[in-house]
Amino acid sequence: MPSSAVTPPQSASPGRKLQSWGWTGFALFVVLYLWLHFYLGTQLIHQTNQDRLNWDQQHNITLAFRTLERESAPLQEGGGVSELWKRFPHYTDGVVNPLWPWVAARFTDQDHDRFFEKGKWFNLILAAIFLVVLGTLAARAFSIPSGITTILLAGLGAVLPRSVYFQPETLFYLWLLIAWVCCLTLLRRNDLWLYGALGASAALSYLAKGSTLLLLVVFVGITTLRFLIRLLQRPAPGRPLDTRWSQQNHFIGMAVMTMTFLMFAGPMLSHVNTHFGSPLHSYPSSWMWVDSFEEGSQFMVNHPDKRTLDAQTPEERPGAMNYFKHHTAEQMWARLSDGVKVKLGEFLFPKPTKQNKARTKPWHELLPNRGLLLFILLAQVGILGLMHQIVRRREAEKSGGLRRSESAVWMLLFALGCFAAYSLAYGWYTPVGKGDRFMLSLYAPMVLTCVWLASRFRRRLLGSTWSVPADMIHAGTHAVIITMVLWRIKDLLTVPLFD
Repeated sequence: MPSSAVTPPQSASPGRKLQSWGWTGFALFVVLYLWLHFYLGTQLIHQTNQDRLNWDQQHNITLAFRTLERESAPLQEGGGVSELWKRFPHYTDGVVNPLWPWVAARFTDQDHDRFFEKGKWFNLILAAIFLVVLGTLAARAFSIPSGITTILLAGLGAVLPRSVYFQPETLFYLWLLIAWVCCLTLLRRNDLWLYGALGASAALSYLAKGSTLLLLVVFVGITTLRFLIRLLQRPAPGRPLDTRWSQQNHFIGMAVMTMTFLMFAGPMLSHVNTHFGSPLHSYPSSWMWVDSFEEGSQFMVNHPDKRTLDAQTPEERPGAMNYFKHHTAEQMWARLSDGVKVKLGEFLFPKPTKQNKARTKPWHELLPNRGLLLFILLAQVGILGLMHQIVRRREAEKSGGLRRSESAVWMLLFALGCFAAYSLAYGWYTPVGKGDRFMLSLYAPMVLTCVWLASRFRRRLLGSTWSVPADMIHAGTHAVIITMVLWRIKDLLTVPLFD
């Protein structure tokens, strides 16, 4: 019998070996980051935010107990759907939205101090899970350095510092980012199920913080503008329009998004309409049109329910028209411009702590150069986008050239539109609501948007004459950012003192 030839086993290709080592390194980084996350989080929990009476945290604790009481009450016969909705996040006092009190009600403790600590640890653990999942998805979708950068910047720049409070920010940041990703994806391809995902995630974000509605306003405006331009646009010869974005799906998708949003937010909207006279009522929306927190607080005390709110005359009701009547253009411009400067300064350029020689001064910020790091990412997007445009024009006649990046423009417009809208809104709100937690909700979304767009442009340049320079810019950008963050981590570990 002829001997059968034995095929020697083939070794894995160098590319696969490199990829395997890359994921091993990423897994090691995740383990190290989790240690850092819980080490710094533990220090923050024990050194800062010791008073539950600060920053409306006791108010959140009280609402958690009220939520539990309403859930525990037996259902009343003939109460209709509103009775069933008591089992879902719905109860609000017009200031704090129901999602965080509803979640916190799962682990209430009659000892308020112990409950306060439980809430902080819950948020810290949720933040860790959120960041690891986010970074892993970014590493898989874009590149491993992108995943590392996303975890470090989103974690130390925004999520970790706010996760040690008994407040809804951790849940809000999580669901707002998911809704943001849905918006960006819908600007690439508008499948109908994605509109449903946006409606659900936006509703959950809204149940945490009412300011989510501004994101939806910007998205609807941007995508409708795209629809109108596409309606009037005629494709140039040899340059077909992006077929992944469908005009037919636009209005159907808007309906799907609205219905899904109402399905998730319906219990709260019904409760608010019953008790305050409007499904979209919130006291912070009225506070936008007062001049101080004290004035807004007094308005809430004087108008605690539907009866007192309905009894207001048009002249008494806080609103844009009344505010414009009683303030000059100079006063309003001063409020807006000064507020925007304050909010952007706190967000992008927080005051760094100058460490003393004895190295005993507590740090006020985990990542005070977060604005600079975001600008570095944005610069990478600009450079790679410019390179893509140049190469596309040069090679347009060679096999059709590179594909157009029409969706990238809309994604960038959406991100910048949200940043501008929230900066103006929070800037105007500054006399009433102080602190950086408002604008920090945008940090992780802006980081992810920059990472996403840079990756798109880099991939579009593969096989072109500028493929290698694009890879070098990508690697160099992430190396610089990771090095700067590691240097900051060294300082935090050397002097683990915080205020």
